[in-house]
Amino acid sequence: MKGQVSKTALLGLQWSLGVVIFIQAALLAFSKSEIQFAGHAGIHHWIRMVLAWSEVLACVLFLVPRAMKLGTLLLIAVLALAALVHMLQGNFQIGGLLIYAAAVAVVASQPHAEAPRPGPHS
Repeated sequence: MKGQVSKTALLGLQWSLGVVIFIQAALLAFSKSEIQFAGHAGIHHWIRMVLAWSEVLACVLFLVPRAMKLGTLLLIAVLALAALVHMLQGNFQIGGLLIYAAAVAVVASQPHAEAPRPGPHS
């Protein structure tokens, strides 16, 4: 068994996670039907908006190579906070949030090629 995931699979996981979570966060921020979805209806508007926009920002950072570590930390924190809010509302269906956080951690745990830095080449 190999110790590392192929770079193509890792990149595919990173981008699919970033895009899917971004879309879910945008729906949470803007879609009236998503607001009425089980687990979201009882959440105060400002909490929902803070979570949604934090998730959007974290997804963008997660997809930018130089900001990925910060995006990873923020994304895992926001997903954990979202899970906590769900549980405080009595909704314990947080499996999707846990899977997202675990997949983000997997992407972050693998070595990534750094973008070349400008400067003299030796």
